[in-house]
Amino acid sequence: MGERLTRRALETLRAPSVQAHASYAVLCAVSLALGLGLQLDARLHFEYRSAHGVIGWVSVNEYAKSQETLYYLLAVFGIPLFVALCLFACALFSRWMSRQTGQPEEWTFQRCAFALTPLLLACFFFKTAVGLALLLALGVYVAGRALPSKPPPEAPPADFAPQPKKSAPKTPAWKTARLLLIYVLIPALLYLLYYSGGIDGGIDLFHEGERLAPLNEMLRGGVPYRDIYIQHGLFENAFLARVGAALFGETLAGVRLMQRLLGPIGYIALYILGVQLYRGSWASALILLMIASGHHTGVSARHTFGLLCAAMSVSALQQDEAGRLWKIGASGLCAGFAFWHSAEIGMYSICAVGLFWGIRLLTKAEPKGERLRPVLFFSAGVVVGLAPAALWLLRHGALDDAVRNAYIQLAYQLDTWGLPFSPLERVFQPFEQHGLLGGWKEFIGSERLRWYLPPAALVAAGAVLVRRAVQGDFWKNEACAKGLLTALCLAAFFRTALGRSDGGHLIFGSTFFWPLLLLPLDRAAAGVWDALRAKRKLTAMQWAWAALPILIAALYAARVHRPVAAFQSRWNWTLHNQFNLPRAEEELERAGPINIPDDQVQQIQAVVKFIQENTAPDERIFDFSSQGAYYFFADRPAATRYHQICYASAPELEREVIDALEKDQTRLVLYKTGGWFDTVDGIDSELRHPQIARYLYDNYEEYININGARVWMRIKGMNSAHPPY
Repeated sequence: MGERLTRRALETLRAPSVQAHASYAVLCAVSLALGLGLQLDARLHFEYRSAHGVIGWVSVNEYAKSQETLYYLLAVFGIPLFVALCLFACALFSRWMSRQTGQPEEWTFQRCAFALTPLLLACFFFKTAVGLALLLALGVYVAGRALPSKPPPEAPPADFAPQPKKSAPKTPAWKTARLLLIYVLIPALLYLLYYSGGIDGGIDLFHEGERLAPLNEMLRGGVPYRDIYIQHGLFENAFLARVGAALFGETLAGVRLMQRLLGPIGYIALYILGVQLYRGSWASALILLMIASGHHTGVSARHTFGLLCAAMSVSALQQDEAGRLWKIGASGLCAGFAFWHSAEIGMYSICAVGLFWGIRLLTKAEPKGERLRPVLFFSAGVVVGLAPAALWLLRHGALDDAVRNAYIQLAYQLDTWGLPFSPLERVFQPFEQHGLLGGWKEFIGSERLRWYLPPAALVAAGAVLVRRAVQGDFWKNEACAKGLLTALCLAAFFRTALGRSDGGHLIFGSTFFWPLLLLPLDRAAAGVWDALRAKRKLTAMQWAWAALPILIAALYAARVHRPVAAFQSRWNWTLHNQFNLPRAEEELERAGPINIPDDQVQQIQAVVKFIQENTAPDERIFDFSSQGAYYFFADRPAATRYHQICYASAPELEREVIDALEKDQTRLVLYKTGGWFDTVDGIDSELRHPQIARYLYDNYEEYININGARVWMRIKGMNSAHPPY
């Protein structure tokens, strides 16, 4: 029964005469879904619950972060499903009405789609819009009964649209030259353009401490995960610094120089993804790169393997069976590498790209063996990508610690670092303050709007992809498959911004926004170019349909991201020969030839001098201020593997830290430094880590205050077993 109804609905929706009306029905269904979401938001309110006992901004403010996650999932996956159900309901209703009125099914479907017009206002007047739509549907039924019956229309003639003109076959020399241009010469020029050799500047004792503290432990024989907690990834937090130290010296300068050398590769990976996505190939990819490297946006080197994973899968869609499988395997290999580079990027890549090939397995009309092979090759690639580092960790007895580390990264991050997502009503505040006409400029340029552009793009992409899937030519259309893959990647990566909702993580999580947005614009521009080359006239509507979205996107990019100005700045910077910049004299021990602000040098030197004068060279110290770089500059090992104490967020992790302090009988504690990380997100470290704070209060006392840096020393005689906090 269900299969028969589905088949009948698809027959109606695939009729050539109702295609425009079906698209209109999709638009009305999206509006209805958004209206339902707003109604749900007004009535459904979650209560905060914590299953882990982690104290952070979310728990202190009892903020129900899960409610944001629910609405995001409903927007990304629920709205496309709702649109599909609405289309099928409209098609079945029109078939029923056709039998009741004697009118052709195409006639009834077209009128039913028109009856949905009030739903376009469902976001503002939900009940009124739904009521008017029902009244119009009733009116269509009455009109159909009153009109005389009509015979069904004749089948339309075959489509004799001109076939694209085949270009002359390319010679091997031409193909080789083109490949060298796209994949060697342009990336080399991009590397020079995006490379920045400047390593001077103040020290971020927290974020740079995420590399310096692990380096300090590895230089003493420590093994990542077993002896060092890794917040992002094995390479990002450990191997990058270790390789930099081996090549350029065991200093901050060596670590920074290694970062600068790898800085451009994220942009090159985005360019390669653009080459595979767009019909405009390298030209469209360069436009994408200019926008994505403008103001209020950027691409991190941590994205590199995630972008390459997506690029290889996109490239596989354009290959025959033999070429496709090895590229799918290479895509999985990149996903495996991405996990060790940055665990969250690896998980996003595995989930998004793996889900894409899984959807293809379940929906494409091919023999099961042919559909299953891509999933198997992708999975095998992931395993091969994970294997080298896993075997190295196994050899050093740290593989189980790596698994536990990954669990901590994934399970506790939202409770530890979560911040509230920008409320929807704040997006429209410029209109409330400056009026409908005066508020547009501020509205377009506001950061609040940028929070909702990626979800809006996902909603639009989901609706369009559902529409094409209903037409029955989804997997035959290469653009649909590319759009689905890019949308899944954006949905996965945007989870970062959904969790830690600040400006930096918004940029980090929106990497796939512009690749997805430019995909239909690139095809529209390519269609116009093909028509001009074929000397085929385009109607005014066709010109407007192609040019207007491109114009809007270009004006927005120019207003917000200013890509031309950013490119000129990078070009001028490149002309200063970033590979031969003058180096400063070493001002701080273990910093190397870096120019650091004098006040920061003096403060670090004072703290380091006290630590070194009051501890032995191999004596462990403990930093309660989450300024892990002090371990490196003081050249002292950490008393616990949590070199940034904010990582020990759960109660059992706090107890692990206390056990380490008690076992080592650590004498010196850097309790406060007077910086922002003493009160992350406005929450004192004592409140975040009450068990550790209680232990410190019971066993230590303040010894000296060095310009805000408070150093505590263990109270003499306090060496008995600590009470169970």
